[in-house]
Amino acid sequence: MTTEEPQAPKQLHATPLIYGYFVLLMTLELAPVSLSATPLKYISKEQLHLDAQAAATLAALVAIPGYFAFALGLIRDRFNPLKMGDRGYLLVFGCVIGLIFLAISQIPLTLRSLGFCLFLVAASHMLVRAAYQALMRNISEARLMSGRMSTTYQFMTTAIPMLGTLAGGWLTDHQISWRTILIGVGLGFLCLGLFGTWKPAAVFEGLAPTPATSSAEFWREVKALAKRRAFWIAAVIWGLWAFSPGANTPIYYYMTTTLKMSQFEYSFYDGLTTITLVPTVLLFGLLIKRYSLWSLVLTATFVAIPQMIPLMLIHNAGQAYAAATFMGLTGGLATAAFWSLVIRASPQGLAGTGMLMAISFGSLSVRGSDILGGWIFKHWGFSGCAIVTTIAYLFLIPLMFMLPRA
Repeated sequence: MTTEEPQAPKQLHATPLIYGYFVLLMTLELAPVSLSATPLKYISKEQLHLDAQAAATLAALVAIPGYFAFALGLIRDRFNPLKMGDRGYLLVFGCVIGLIFLAISQIPLTLRSLGFCLFLVAASHMLVRAAYQALMRNISEARLMSGRMSTTYQFMTTAIPMLGTLAGGWLTDHQISWRTILIGVGLGFLCLGLFGTWKPAAVFEGLAPTPATSSAEFWREVKALAKRRAFWIAAVIWGLWAFSPGANTPIYYYMTTTLKMSQFEYSFYDGLTTITLVPTVLLFGLLIKRYSLWSLVLTATFVAIPQMIPLMLIHNAGQAYAAATFMGLTGGLATAAFWSLVIRASPQGLAGTGMLMAISFGSLSVRGSDILGGWIFKHWGFSGCAIVTTIAYLFLIPLMFMLPRA
């Protein structure tokens, strides 16, 4: 009589459908956001007559939910809307954001009404991001594809915003009503909500259903996350990488007011800073199969530190485009490497909390540095913004050596 040996668990692999699923998901999430970026800046400057510092302050206030994204990640890890897991968050809050943008396109806009609506959008958007970031992290672990998923994610977060920003700038320059643009944004988010109803078996195979976690077990996992040294270093690195006084509101005012560039020229510059990330993001996807993440992170950091310096030398649109290309090419490898660190360091039981904690750090850094950049721009000009950014990036080096090599 022979005893059958237990079969080893089936090893799941990455498939084209998985990439297609996340590409479509990220397109529906990113395209409406990027399409609205330039029209919303136009509204702040031309409709509400805000200066650079006031516009940056408004953006910082409506982004408050992003600073506490980890709390919304806790909500994702604790609750299961419509018993659909992460897809329930996509369905419910994708539709909520769509309806809010449709409302913005119809109501008379004041500083208060715009700020309130955008605050609600930001909170709902963080819940959407908590869901799909956790989904991305867990599928990456199940199929041993965290490096490739990071590459896919960074590719999409560069290519789609570039196209959306260009489209928003072109539509604004060609006198397309910002209300019409925001209607399109709202419809895009409604499509994201409908996407949440789709559950292809080949994508979700091997992914455990969202468990009914007890409060005691949930808080034990929270305490374990608090002691996870590798995660906190990875999250701080991501936050510091997002620090860039001058790269948002100040550069917009500098180019459109000081250099007299058009809305489309600025949008083209802004798009170039993202699309030129693509070659080195894709390069990371190739290199991660041959070299350790540690060596790639260290190399990428040294390459990326001086990326803001060329912006100190621009005087016209052509020079701005050249500077944008340099920034993208030198920053893409670091962006993919740093996000891969976050994916690997986030715990499975608190995937939403971990991924959103890093995003919280990034949001705080972006908006805080934007306000700081508005002050620096007012007193020392744009060169001051570029110098402060470069000095801040130097602190990435000691953080690299604090990472556990495992």
